[in-house]
Amino acid sequence: MSEKFSKVDVFLSSYNHAAFLRESIDSILNQSYQNFTLTIVDDGSTDESQEIIRSYSDPRIRPVLLEKNTGCGYYRDVLSSMTAEYVAVAHCDDKWMPDKLEKQVGFLESHPEYAACFTLIQIIDEQGQPFQDQKHFYYDLFDQENRDRFAWLRRFFYEGNCLCHPSLLIRREAYQTYEMFSTGLASLPDFYQWVALCAHGGELYVLQERLSCFRIRNHYENTSAAKPETVIRASNELKFILNLYRTLSPQELCAIFPQAQKYIVDGKCVQDYLLGRIMLEGPGPKAYTDVGISVLHAALSDPQKRAAMEELYGYDQKCFSREMSQLQNDVFGAFDVHNVQHAMLYVDWGQGLREEERLSAESLVMPDGSFSVSFTLPAEKQGQVIRAVTYYPDYGNLRMYRIAQILMDGTPVSFVPDRSAREDSWDVFYTVAPNYHLQFEPHEARCITVQGSTKLLSPEKIAEDYERLLIGKTEQTQPQVSAEPEQTSLFRRLLIKVKHK
Repeated sequence: MSEKFSKVDVFLSSYNHAAFLRESIDSILNQSYQNFTLTIVDDGSTDESQEIIRSYSDPRIRPVLLEKNTGCGYYRDVLSSMTAEYVAVAHCDDKWMPDKLEKQVGFLESHPEYAACFTLIQIIDEQGQPFQDQKHFYYDLFDQENRDRFAWLRRFFYEGNCLCHPSLLIRREAYQTYEMFSTGLASLPDFYQWVALCAHGGELYVLQERLSCFRIRNHYENTSAAKPETVIRASNELKFILNLYRTLSPQELCAIFPQAQKYIVDGKCVQDYLLGRIMLEGPGPKAYTDVGISVLHAALSDPQKRAAMEELYGYDQKCFSREMSQLQNDVFGAFDVHNVQHAMLYVDWGQGLREEERLSAESLVMPDGSFSVSFTLPAEKQGQVIRAVTYYPDYGNLRMYRIAQILMDGTPVSFVPDRSAREDSWDVFYTVAPNYHLQFEPHEARCITVQGSTKLLSPEKIAEDYERLLIGKTEQTQPQVSAEPEQTSLFRRLLIKVKHK
């Protein structure tokens, strides 16, 4: 079908998911609704993704193959170039049910009051089978009932994003009408769009059918969420999203936050004060505090607003200064440093485990304790035979580990923890340099990935282990380990902390 006659422009983003890309493309091409053009933008993939895209000769496909990775810089440009009445978004590791587009187009055609239409989600695993872990973060996140835009804004404020981007069908003019783009957002651009749409008057709807499939990769590998820099970036981007609430009137804010009524005094209020209080009384992350104090500071800098706040609320500069000194959020509070692992990998390519060939990587420990960290071997070493590997999970941090698997180019290998004891299925290390030795037949590799769970040793546990190791109270089932000087010093400092707190 010719592009200029297409009713729907489908935007498919692709990056290094060759294993799932063909399934995703086919699920779009095989839709029961066929009046669409498919634009596939590959953001400089280094795997076989671009070769797979080139293998299609379907006239509905418009490939955009970038030589270098740009992040999400292309997103706005591509969407702004689309001309169809509706725009759908797809991801390269997810897929659609055959009647997804047909049902969404039908809904928006018959309900002009809605700007966008989502669907419920079928969560699938790497093999494309229904995902079974009911405790997983994503398991029922996207099972959302329908609400008006005020209820959606309240839901977004307190609980974050809950709409699945690759289930979206939206009217093209909504992007301009509702000012849905923000330049430079890399972690939360879709969340910004939903909040902007609702904040500027748009309504959205979720079809109560599982017409889109969202794939869960092992230990969050479907995103870069496990990287500390991603967490910091998302925390900063959230502030831009929260600032969208500043565009709302006091009446709208009261419709979103019923508790805001207490800041209406004799029918009057200061909108900035109302919003500032809502932010400071909000869920608690640093982004909310930052926006709250910024709003209050801006109001105090305006003579008319300052006078009105003093009259209505008895709030002045002294109150603001006092409040600033009592905030619990420090300036570096984007994330808990204890949730970041600084891992190392030593690889023997025939000359032993050498310090100059050490690889480093950081990973974020998720709320459930799980982590996934990957080491991409240097290009000049790929093709050389690996003889031995030692993995250091987090040098200098006293943790317990439960390693699920270690993969070399996707193939599991066996591993043995060094100087550890087993305790309730956890590896407890009696050294400040915990490590795992990998066991395998010498062969080549490009990437080594470690997946597992971890938790910090408690101060009480540390003190107990100190006694066991240094005073000779080690049980027969525990390894007999002589304490290294650095270990002794660390244990001693921690023991003093415990005994004098």
